[in-house]
Amino acid sequence: MLNIKSGEQLSIGLPENVPRLLENNLITYFEKNQKINSAYLLQIVRRQRDKSLLLVVDFNGGEGEFQRTVRELEMSITTEDIFEVISLDTDFSKEITEGKTPIYNKQ
Repeated sequence: MLNIKSGEQLSIGLPENVPRLLENNLITYFEKNQKINSAYLLQIVRRQRDKSLLLVVDFNGGEGEFQRTVRELEMSITTEDIFEVISLDTDFSKEITEGKTPIYNKQ
């Protein structure tokens, strides 16, 4: 779960360098999970230097199913990349993905 403290300054945008192995592993997982419609891979920069990846997922299902999918996804990724996962169903998620191209779209 993404934790943003009140008053915390951060920048969210596209990653400078997308870890290709991570992106390939994510897409492979998404293709197997029919509940995922699309996904965006973004980067969060806190305090102008601390960078982490943020995965925003358009998911069909309830909150419990989403949390199970997040745990399964985190266990299935074979890279050392650290990322947080949030759902696209919030105003915040929709705002930060506006105008961005997803790394995955269900066919």
